[in-house]
Amino acid sequence: MARATSLCFAPPMASRRGERRIPGVYNGGAWQSAHATFYGGSDASGNMGGACGYGNLYSQGYGVNTAALSTALFNEGLSCGACFEIRCAEDRRWCNPGNPTITVTATNFCPPNFALPSDDGGWCNPPRPHFDLAMPMFLKIAQYRAGIVPVSFRRVPCRKQGGIRFTINGFRYFNLVLVTNVAGAGDVVRVSVKGSGTGWMSMSRNWGQNWQSNAVLVGQALSFRVTGSDGRTSTSWNIAPASWQFGQTFAGKNFRPAAAAGSGEGNFIERTSVVVLGLKQVKANRGNVMKLLLVKADGESLTPTSFCQAEAAATRRTVCGPQL
Repeated sequence: MARATSLCFAPPMASRRGERRIPGVYNGGAWQSAHATFYGGSDASGNMGGACGYGNLYSQGYGVNTAALSTALFNEGLSCGACFEIRCAEDRRWCNPGNPTITVTATNFCPPNFALPSDDGGWCNPPRPHFDLAMPMFLKIAQYRAGIVPVSFRRVPCRKQGGIRFTINGFRYFNLVLVTNVAGAGDVVRVSVKGSGTGWMSMSRNWGQNWQSNAVLVGQALSFRVTGSDGRTSTSWNIAPASWQFGQTFAGKNFRPAAAAGSGEGNFIERTSVVVLGLKQVKANRGNVMKLLLVKADGESLTPTSFCQAEAAATRRTVCGPQL
């Protein structure tokens, strides 16, 4: 019987540089109580922009599945990008039949109105947890005439298509990077940048999910490291070439969302977590069963199970893993 072919790459918990790798997925939180209203019009055009800095929510991939958070939830902008599951609660008159749920991403801030009582117009006054939803999302859980309804909500994993996006704005001595499309926990608590000629440098949060660095990085390939509120870190190596220009957006490695029970999704390697030079096929023989691995150049589909997180991006060595 032929020996199984092994692919070799570094263990998931630590790299040679001592960087801690945090495996697993974000699983969300417990149900809590709040209230919800709506704003922005039936097409959600009035929801564009906002305190998180995402700009055009359609082009950024958030669509109408968005919400503005009250002070109690917004966390001074650190909650930008977090995802919530919401359902109308305890209001048979106004809740839609079947008690449907919606999932929204935090993209804006609902400011307090201290001129009005918290239970009569000042819905977003602290310490009230409150969601001001895009109108199309509100209408999925409640009737328009309700205006405001009690809801139950919980944090849930964000599921996004493609990688984390880094939009680089600013000028030579000021780099302002907008971080969007973050899966997993969704919200970001720390961002670092590395030029091809520098070490890792921490960025400071300017506002929303805009992170700044005053280093001169023009003419260098850029790597980014993002840490979510769950403590997991995603590193995107050399995603911006040395020829990058201000105003451009680059996609990197995203976090892995929670897999549905029994789906096997949790066994797939995270997107772009390894460097794969070109398209190649690896065949492994276990007994009489021939398995075929198809490794895409962007690392998006790498199977089967039990692959560890790679250090290949850092070492530029061949991507490898345990025996099949």
